[in-house]
Amino acid sequence: MLPPTIKMKASVCIITHNHEPWIADAIDSALMQAADFDFEIVIGEDASTDGTLAICQQYQRNHPDRIKIIARQKNVGCVENVKATLAECAGHYIAILAGDDFWNDQTKLQDQVSFLESNNDFSASVTQANIEYHGHLDKRFESNYARKNEVWDGADVINTPSFAAASSIVFRKADLLPLPRWFESVAYGDSSIRGILAKRGKFHYLQRKATTYRCNNWGLLYQLRKKGSTYMADAAETIKHHILQPA
Repeated sequence: MLPPTIKMKASVCIITHNHEPWIADAIDSALMQAADFDFEIVIGEDASTDGTLAICQQYQRNHPDRIKIIARQKNVGCVENVKATLAECAGHYIAILAGDDFWNDQTKLQDQVSFLESNNDFSASVTQANIEYHGHLDKRFESNYARKNEVWDGADVINTPSFAAASSIVFRKADLLPLPRWFESVAYGDSSIRGILAKRGKFHYLQRKATTYRCNNWGLLYQLRKKGSTYMADAAETIKHHILQPA
């Protein structure tokens, strides 16, 4: 790892569990980022039962100055893994990347960090995204993840379902952490994180597809959707209720 005296500009926070077929794509896409600042890759590995951890460890051996693994001894679930891994990020800025997604633009991180550096009234930057369904690009949900407005007020972010791909977001660590206590009790973390940040400022929506979101039948969202539409609606309403409470 970099010496502690060096100020880390950004952290790429990779959240993973049982992503053996896809985790290499995620890590490679982070490593390929062309940036004029120091950044680290922090992997929250949530006690996978497949070969995910071994793949991450091989990448760490090859890039010891860049990659840090937070390996859980037992599975803690996605929300707790997100919370604990974010806390291990040293960067002033944090970019989130799910272990089954990947970035397809080598200047994504540079461009989003540069935008936030120059625009203090914005709390986050997201990007348009490709949607991949079982290995094929799928345009059915493209309008949800490739929105055309570049500037979004916080209230519009909170009130827009499926606003952006979770793996596209970059934000200042200080604008999110420490997370509120209620974060641990929600069904999923991405919309909670967006909502918290949306109360801090506007959102920038990078107008190019710099992220690929793998929307398939193995991830957390798919598992939650199997519980039914009523459960999903209630979960979303609970998150929104927490977000709209006074700080």
